[in-house]
Amino acid sequence: MELFNLNPLKLWRSHIPAKLKKARLQAFVDAIMFPFQQLYNEFVGYFQAKSYYLNHNSQVIKLEAALNDRYDFANREITINTAPYTDHIYISTVPEDRPVYLDNPATIFIPTEAEIGFGEFDFIINIPATVSFNEGELRSLVDAYKLPGKTYTLNIT
Repeated sequence: MELFNLNPLKLWRSHIPAKLKKARLQAFVDAIMFPFQQLYNEFVGYFQAKSYYLNHNSQVIKLEAALNDRYDFANREITINTAPYTDHIYISTVPEDRPVYLDNPATIFIPTEAEIGFGEFDFIINIPATVSFNEGELRSLVDAYKLPGKTYTLNIT
């Protein structure tokens, strides 16, 4: 990480004059700087975790990459597909109360929302059976990245 390339112990050791570089003073400076070194290491870890989170979003390729990084790093077989959607004929809704005229006298069946599958889910996450995962953890990871209002289902193949 080039942006925060800093080592507090080396920094302090380099600023001590040569006349004062003795073992006791070095140990004293190390003891004083140890908490700063720990804070720096925690900051670097936090920065890397947040950078990873910000580099991934709800795009399919990025969400697949995040899932494969977490659960299937070697094979990368977790995929995301769009849910099937059936086109339907829209005539009018009941509140519109308009007459319906059809040119074709053949019987047309108008499917309901349940028959179309509208509103069930927007995408499918395909996970191989060889991948071990905790469903709650996986769902929380997907929920962190997906767009609000989008629904999904898990398909273990």
